[in-house]
Amino acid sequence: LYINYLYKNLSPIYHPTESQIHLSSTQIKVLTLIRNNPNITKPEMARITGASNGTIDNCISYLKKIGVIERIGSNKKGYWNVLK
Repeated sequence: LYINYLYKNLSPIYHPTESQIHLSSTQIKVLTLIRNNPNITKPEMARITGASNGTIDNCISYLKKIGVIERIGSNKKGYWNVLK
């Protein structure tokens, strides 16, 4: 499983097997922020991306659902783990 960034339209494609799932620009930003800082909080992500807290929640829920990220530990002391 890997994420392939297409430079032509700047839209990554997630390849779980044969199917492709396109990530939105906000989802890409959230994933990049988590990769760069596993201890980042949702409010920090919202501030940096300019998205609402609800949008960040939706992005994280989707990334968890497709198996790209997981949360290790508690909400306060935990960190994000990028699986793919």
